[in-house]
Amino acid sequence: MNYAGLLNGIKFTVRHPDTDKPLSFGKVFTYEQGTTTPKQTWTNELKTSANTNPVILDAFGQCNLYLDGKYRIVIKDKDDVQIDTVDYIRDPATI
Repeated sequence: MNYAGLLNGIKFTVRHPDTDKPLSFGKVFTYEQGTTTPKQTWTNELKTSANTNPVILDAFGQCNLYLDGKYRIVIKDKDDVQIDTVDYIRDPATI
């Protein structure tokens, strides 16, 4: 998977691993690292506006995704078919 933009200030972009096309209207589920316990993300760097969980990607496979700490991220397509799981993702500010 190509996950561009896990850094603050950059759009989070997901491309389908088989087609390399944007994962239009896909879903990004966020959890506590190593678990299935949902964990909050935000639409802005100041963390004043919470995302839904899952976050729905736009037509370009993008969303604003600001993290706080460590996460497990599950990516699904618009039909809820799991595309990928990535554990141990960290907010760059915590590194």
